[in-house]
Amino acid sequence: MLSKRDLLAGGGALLALMTAPARAGDKKPTILQIPFSPGPGDGPVVDLFFGEKGPYRFFIDTGASGAAINESLAKTLKLPPIGTEGGAGLTGASDRHFIYTARDVRLGGVLALPAIDMSGWAKPMSDGRDGLLPASLLTGAPSELDYEGALVRYYLNGAPMDLTGFVKLDTASQADYGGGTAGGAEKIYVRVKLDGRELLCIVDTGSPPGLVLSGAYVQSHGLWSKYPDAVDSRLAGVDGGVMKTRIVKIPDFEFGAVHFDGIWVELGDPGSHDMLLGMGVDGIIGVDILRQFTLAFAERHDVYIKPNSRFSPQAGARSRAHKTFDARQPVLPLRYSDDRRVQITAQAGGKAVVCLINTGVTESAVAPMAAQALGLASAGGGFDGSALALDGLWHPAHLPLAARPALAGRPAAVDLGLDFLTAQACRIDFDVNEMTIFPAEPPDLTGYNLFATRAAGGAGRFLVTAKLAGADTVCLIDTAVQPAVVLTPRAVMARNLWDAFPDAESRKGLSGETRLVKMRGLDVAGLHRDETPVQLSDPTMASGADMPYVAWLGMDFLHRCNWIFTPDGKLYAKPNGFWTG
Repeated sequence: MLSKRDLLAGGGALLALMTAPARAGDKKPTILQIPFSPGPGDGPVVDLFFGEKGPYRFFIDTGASGAAINESLAKTLKLPPIGTEGGAGLTGASDRHFIYTARDVRLGGVLALPAIDMSGWAKPMSDGRDGLLPASLLTGAPSELDYEGALVRYYLNGAPMDLTGFVKLDTASQADYGGGTAGGAEKIYVRVKLDGRELLCIVDTGSPPGLVLSGAYVQSHGLWSKYPDAVDSRLAGVDGGVMKTRIVKIPDFEFGAVHFDGIWVELGDPGSHDMLLGMGVDGIIGVDILRQFTLAFAERHDVYIKPNSRFSPQAGARSRAHKTFDARQPVLPLRYSDDRRVQITAQAGGKAVVCLINTGVTESAVAPMAAQALGLASAGGGFDGSALALDGLWHPAHLPLAARPALAGRPAAVDLGLDFLTAQACRIDFDVNEMTIFPAEPPDLTGYNLFATRAAGGAGRFLVTAKLAGADTVCLIDTAVQPAVVLTPRAVMARNLWDAFPDAESRKGLSGETRLVKMRGLDVAGLHRDETPVQLSDPTMASGADMPYVAWLGMDFLHRCNWIFTPDGKLYAKPNGFWTG
């Protein structure tokens, strides 16, 4: 929520899907349904195809200022760049990125869209998503966002929309970002009432809390210390910017003609960074409220809502449990690099730093120049990482960092290895993209099964023996690897696989040519997948013959499970909502 708005702001906006989408040759009235899956915070994630390639996971974010795509995917798809765009992030740093034009784009594989200009995004995009689409995907044609049915429903070529049971919102405007920039993405502004006062809010499917109020609004109405039983919390951006908030219960909320007896609200701290500054709104209406309705985007830009079975007159209670920070059992939000490596944002010495969760290494490490810039003290031939504030708030009690060479593309990154993950029990939950630390009480292992144990022969790393297409395959569990399975050159040569797949997709990697294929049958620790994408390494390249493993088990597999690491060197797994057999 923080990053998208700032990274995509500045200059001309990037997308206007104002022409009604339609399937080629289909002129009769048609109601077309596109399924979506819940992404972070229950936001809607749809499948997008570029020509015959896909599906790729794109997030519908009505608060975004334009469409975006991971830079690496744009290059893989060979999208033509049409220029560059400049802006500034929360820290004020310059952010320049390429703008790409995507043609032959199909939503859900069936709905042809006009050509889309997309900002290339080299910064982290959470949950491994490939990109995002703004509100104009919904407002460009009569449509419904049906949270209960998990569907985007389009009314094409004059198909009638039944608005029985819907109520109209007081929509203030649907202006382009920056006051009407040509070609800009639309925003959905709505007037609501909270405790008798009228507010102007933006409707944002990328914001998990039900209602967030700006620090300026909180200050002008004296709300910060007004309500009892307040719980201090925070909202964090990918660049380390943290907005302090306070969760309170406020009575009497009206969303259109729908009345809530009470609502949990996140108040922006008037003395902290205000992420709504410059947006011209008092607050953000987010998913905890939106998911209780079907939203209809009709002709003439009218917006209607209809309560579904999730509706409760006490709205947004989930925000209290989800966002409250407890140092005794800290919950840290996870994010992703453009190549899907798992990240936690930290701060030290007033500077932000990206921490990569790296299960492929035993020692946490940092480059010396980065450590000095962050003000980390020298210790034991390395550095003392306990000064790092993970998510800007929680300090690990003891975090030795070995010195490592600066790595191209991420010289300031800190690698958090297995010493960090097993120092105390922790759970990585990819369903909600959070890491929970358990300093005292052990985590609940209900539903989890033992997946692997740290192997002495693997230099203390997690190795697991899988059956890949019927062959025993010892795999290193490695969150720094993107594909589901990567076979080493010697494994490809020994199994004679390099030329065995006529439809293999050739790619260029840092260590030479690779080929992406699909192989039948992957069985590992009681889990089975019928078909698995496998990356073949060029068999002519050097491969360490003494390695105790012949493959890496990477993020395309790992993110489909939730994981618990324990101090006794055991790893437990449980399939999550992304699992497919």
